[in-house]
Amino acid sequence: MKKIHLVLLLITISTIVISFLLSEQTAEESLKLSDHLLVRLNIVSVKEVILETVKYRGYSTIFREVAHVALYSIIALPLFLLIYSWIRKLYYTLPLTFVILMMYAVLDEYHQIRVVGRAFEKFDLLMDLIGCGITIIVATVSIWVSQKIKKSTDTYV
Repeated sequence: MKKIHLVLLLITISTIVISFLLSEQTAEESLKLSDHLLVRLNIVSVKEVILETVKYRGYSTIFREVAHVALYSIIALPLFLLIYSWIRKLYYTLPLTFVILMMYAVLDEYHQIRVVGRAFEKFDLLMDLIGCGITIIVATVSIWVSQKIKKSTDTYV
């Protein structure tokens, strides 16, 4: 196994483990973490969190859904690059990566049924898949464009 494969594999596994640990949190623990981050980022004040203002509830909902998109984007990139480095065909890499991540996202949501206060949320699953999709499309287009540029510069040399 090449070093790059090992690095990408370790990054992929690490991000999946982090994702699993976050989904292992009870609803209360997860909400406390989100609230803490909202306050630390100066998006809402501690007073707004305690009073559960409309502003806080809106930002909390958006923040938690953006976290789903971001986390699955972070998981998708090293996995996509790992699969691409092995098979070198974009038309196989794109669907294979998406199917693997879709299965993981479904299993992750299903796993949350067993966690206190958590449930299988279809909207969270959608946000996970949007994060995967955006990253996979951007990575695919980037590789495709770089291949086209490389081909065009090779013909002029």
